[in-house]
Amino acid sequence: MGVVKDKINKIKSPFIRKLIKPVYLLVLKTYKLLLKQTEKPAIHRIQKDYKEVVKNIKYKIQQGEPVNVAFVVVSAAMWKYDALFQKMKEDDFFNVVVFACPLKDVSHREHEEELKRIYNMCQAKGYPMLNAYDSSGKLVDLKSQFLPDITFFTNPHELTYQLYSIEHFLDSLCCYAPYSIMATNKPYLQNDTFFHQVLWRNYVETEFHQQMAQKYGRIKGVNTKAAGSAILESLSFSGTLEDPWKCQGKKRLIYAPHHTFNDLEEMNFSTIIKNGRFLLKMAKKYRDEIHIAFKPHPHLKSKLYAFHEWGEEKTNAFYAEWEELPNCQVEEGDYISLFQYSDAMIMDSISFMTEYSFTSKPALFLLHDLDSLKLFNEYGAKLVNVLYKGISHEEIEGFILNIIDDVDIQKTERTTFISSHFNTESSSFSTNVIQDIKKALTTE
Repeated sequence: MGVVKDKINKIKSPFIRKLIKPVYLLVLKTYKLLLKQTEKPAIHRIQKDYKEVVKNIKYKIQQGEPVNVAFVVVSAAMWKYDALFQKMKEDDFFNVVVFACPLKDVSHREHEEELKRIYNMCQAKGYPMLNAYDSSGKLVDLKSQFLPDITFFTNPHELTYQLYSIEHFLDSLCCYAPYSIMATNKPYLQNDTFFHQVLWRNYVETEFHQQMAQKYGRIKGVNTKAAGSAILESLSFSGTLEDPWKCQGKKRLIYAPHHTFNDLEEMNFSTIIKNGRFLLKMAKKYRDEIHIAFKPHPHLKSKLYAFHEWGEEKTNAFYAEWEELPNCQVEEGDYISLFQYSDAMIMDSISFMTEYSFTSKPALFLLHDLDSLKLFNEYGAKLVNVLYKGISHEEIEGFILNIIDDVDIQKTERTTFISSHFNTESSSFSTNVIQDIKKALTTE
C-alpha cells in the first residue's frame, strides 16, 4: 500500500487527488481488516512458541551462560533505551549488542547518513555494535555473528529489510518499548498491529496505555506491561551532557516538525507546508534574540522528496537554509542533550508532546485547525490542553515573543499533568524491565 500512496503523492492535480483519496482510504481499511483475519492463527502460534524459547533460555542460564540481548536500531533519533542498555551492559546476567540496520525505501545517501549517525552514537556511548553490512557492502544475517535470546526493537513499523524485522527474530523473546508515548486516536496503529501482537513483552508507559492494549489488542494485552517511560529515565539518567547548541546568550528554541503532512496519511499532524518557511522567517526576524535548532522527524525528508509540491531540490534547499543561517542548526540524531540545554519547543511532533513536557519547559503545539484536536486519544487530549497551541502565524510569533520575555503562564498546569501520570522522582523503567525479564527467566 505504501507504493500506491507514493504514486498518488506524485499526482499534481488537487482535483484528481481529492477524487482518489476516499477510494484509497477505503481500500486501505479493507486491506487491514482482511490482513487481521489471516494473521490470527500465526499470532496465537507465536505466543505459544515463546514458552519453548523461555525454557531454552532457562537451561542456558543454568549452565552459567549470560543471556544474549540484541537491540535492533534503524534510527539514532528513535533510540530510547540508553539507561536500559547501560544497566544490562554492566550486569553479568546479560550480554548486549546493538544491531545497526539500514532503512529501506530511502535513498542510498539517506540510509548511509543514518547508519553513520547510529555508529557515532554507539561510539560516543561505548556500545558494542554490529553493522548489517559486511566489508564488501552486502547485507548479512546478524544472527550469524550474535544469536540473541532477547531482541529489543526501537520501532514497530516496517522501516528496514525482512532480514532485520521482527519475523526474523521470533526464535528469540521479542520486546519493545514505544519510541513515542501514544497520544493519538488510532488504537489499531498503537495496539493491534501484527508487530504488537507477536511481541513477548510490550513495555508501555502508563496504566492507561496498558488498558488501551487490553481493550484494542487481539490478544487483549496479555503481553503488555506498564513499566514507565524509557525517555523520562533517559533524561534523568544522562546527567550532565555536552552542550550541542551552537550559540550563547540567546533563547534556544527547538522546531520539531512531524512527517504526516500528506492528506493521504491516516493522521495528518504535520504543518510543515504551512509553517516551515514561516519559522525560517522568524529565525531571521529575531536573529539577535533566538537560536533555533531544526529537529525534523527522521521520515520527513524522504516524504518531502516524494511530495509533488516539493521534491528533492526544494527539500535540500530548505534543510540547507536551516544549516546555513548563523542562528540556526540542524539536529537529526540523539536529542537528550538538545532538550537539556534548550529553552522552549515549537512542534507538531507527537512523541515530543510528552517527552519535552518532562523538562518542564514551555512548548507550542502546532495545529491545522481546531478539528485537529479530534485526532488525540483521551491521554493526548488532556496533554495538548496544557500545552500552548498555535494555529495562526500570529500565535506562533506571540509564543516566540513570550519566550524572549520569559513568560510562561502554563508551567504549573504542565508539571501537574506530568506528575499525575508519571513518577518523575523515580528512574524506574530499566529497573522494572530487568526485574520482569529476570523473574520470567529464573522462576519456575
